[in-house]
Amino acid sequence: MALVRNLLFQKHANCEERKTPSFSSGLASSSVFLLFRFTQDHRIEGDNNLAERGLRKAVIIRKISDGSRSDSGAEILEALLSVVETARLPKQNPLLFMHQIIASER
Repeated sequence: MALVRNLLFQKHANCEERKTPSFSSGLASSSVFLLFRFTQDHRIEGDNNLAERGLRKAVIIRKISDGSRSDSGAEILEALLSVVETARLPKQNPLLFMHQIIASER
């Protein structure tokens, strides 16, 4: 971790001499630690594959249907896919999950 921090601050110092902005110029030492926290805490994944897999279905539906025809249609599809994917994470049936949500509102 110290090596990464030193490399970033060394690069920052070189950019300061040239007066050009860099990615590391806005990073404080605590931000650098948070940026690479996944290297120290193995409960944190180093990638966003789970989020990408969650979005994949919506992208495929959008490509097949040639997009939504209106903003309200896009919002409805977004809400439905969000509920369906939330239900699938703990291995629940999405239809039963939506039924429970609607029944609990009454």
